[in-house]
Amino acid sequence: MCVHPKTYTRLALQVGALFGGLYVLCFFWPAIRGLDAELSALHLQMWQIAFFGFSGFNAASFISGLVQSFVWGLIAVGVWKLAGICCAGGGHTQAHGEEGKEGGACCK
Repeated sequence: MCVHPKTYTRLALQVGALFGGLYVLCFFWPAIRGLDAELSALHLQMWQIAFFGFSGFNAASFISGLVQSFVWGLIAVGVWKLAGICCAGGGHTQAHGEEGKEGGACCK
């Protein structure tokens, strides 16, 4: 998948939303599955390690973690773009499928 300048913002928002959705699923997972005391304590400790200011399974921690998850999604796409993983070598000078023209192959 290419990250065109026009779709970068859209992709970043989609990945941020994906991370946010996964966060919601993981946050409510103990209630869905039911964990014993040891696993619940481990789950809480992992949340405290992963998210700044996470104090427990309350509304403030939920909102803070959801925002952080979304922001981490935006950061991940930004790092992906900066690292040049997709379409390395500058910008797009050609449309998809037009190999052999100036600028090299796009999005191989």
